[in-house]
Amino acid sequence: MIELAKDLFFLYKTNGIEVCKKYKEIILNNLIKNLSYTSPIMEGLVKTLLNNKKMMAFNLIQNSIDEAKGAARIKIIAEKYADKSLKEEMIKHVNDEMRHSALFASLIPYTGFEIEKDINDNNYKEVDLVFDFDDNLKEFICRVHSIEVRSWTMLRHYLRNLNNLKDKNIIKIRPTIEIIMKDEINHVCYTGKAVSEWLKEDEALYQTFVKCINHTNKETWQDVINMSQFMRYNINETMKNNNVNAMVQ
Repeated sequence: MIELAKDLFFLYKTNGIEVCKKYKEIILNNLIKNLSYTSPIMEGLVKTLLNNKKMMAFNLIQNSIDEAKGAARIKIIAEKYADKSLKEEMIKHVNDEMRHSALFASLIPYTGFEIEKDINDNNYKEVDLVFDFDDNLKEFICRVHSIEVRSWTMLRHYLRNLNNLKDKNIIKIRPTIEIIMKDEINHVCYTGKAVSEWLKEDEALYQTFVKCINHTNKETWQDVINMSQFMRYNINETMKNNNVNAMVQ
């Protein structure tokens, strides 16, 4: 079982990050119970996903699109509002997310499915929808931090369950997931450090950070529903051959 608050504080300690008392209080009050991404339901869904190639292909495509959209949002805010030091961290984050988008897409062939030829075009269309996006810098980083904590947690689910798989092709995705994991740890650390520093001097950010954590938790419950619905319609289908279109809604 993942003990998220405890594990998060240990992550900071091993990476030389000190967080303030207010940050610790928020984490201890909000990353303990009823979390969608540490729940037994999510653990079961990850196990099911890794054992169903069609569901896994679909999920990898969604991850690829989400990473590209996240990169576009971070780039907008970094260029508009961040100071030099934070901007450098955020632009590195942008480059990481774009690389992750390509890496997730590169894993799809291990499922036996193929990527549509216009998958990159679809990614660009999704990213284009982001360009009207705007947000307050501090609120945005609080939101990003809560999402990065979730992403780090989800990758831990994947790595733990990959150890128990018998399918040699699917096991081959592990090195790529480990590469992405290293970046996610950096993202958690730099955004957590920024939020902690702001909390020392901005009391109003306390509720904003809590709101962001709760929103990510609620959003992930919706992801659980979406994954379950996909399973409902696709879990019993078998792959007839290796030349199957992976973009199945």
